[in-house]
Amino acid sequence: MGAAKVLHRTLFRRRLKREIVENSATVLRIALVGAAVLAAGTASLVFDVVVGRAAGLTVLAILPAVVGLLWLTYPAIVGRRGRSGGKAQAARAVDS
Repeated sequence: MGAAKVLHRTLFRRRLKREIVENSATVLRIALVGAAVLAAGTASLVFDVVVGRAAGLTVLAILPAVVGLLWLTYPAIVGRRGRSGGKAQAARAVDS
């Protein structure tokens, strides 16, 4: 997250807002993938030690799949709600 801050300060002075947004988004995605890998590895290690190797490997397979599924579906759900909410607000404004 510190890399995004340094990038912002450097590019903002040069008035490169578009590059700030694009590159910061890339840095954030990389950080989120790293956090997901770290969480999956940690959970896998805990299950491996406490329950057994099979449980650890199962968690290592399932947790990244769940995170990936959420990462793909959640933005679509929020976008759909935003579009339908915008239509409902427009309809209320017309009715008023």
